[in-house]
Amino acid sequence: MIFFIFGNNYLPNPNDYFPNVPFNSSNSILSQNARDIILKIINQGTNMMNCNTTDQQFELWTSYAKDMLDIAIKNDQLQVKTQFLEIVFSAQNANLQPFQKIHFCIQFLLNVLKTV
Repeated sequence: MIFFIFGNNYLPNPNDYFPNVPFNSSNSILSQNARDIILKIINQGTNMMNCNTTDQQFELWTSYAKDMLDIAIKNDQLQVKTQFLEIVFSAQNANLQPFQKIHFCIQFLLNVLKTV
């Protein structure tokens, strides 16, 4: 995965902006289908993540991601969707560029894949 660094505009530390929302995988394991869908969401986000990304594109991607998570995540894994929505809400309210907002949402999804 490639993250963009433009001049001196390094991406800020997500902990500076967003609450620590750890994912507890002890109660559930994602199916392979769910993992594949989350990877598609991540790929879509990284493909549109550049310095020209608009807030409207961020909103469109988060809507797509929420819909895809509704398909992928089963009832025993609702905490993934809930925590993703918290990250999206935090990103929407942060004073960041849209590509940085996508970055934080993708970081959460990557952590979900690593812990489940």
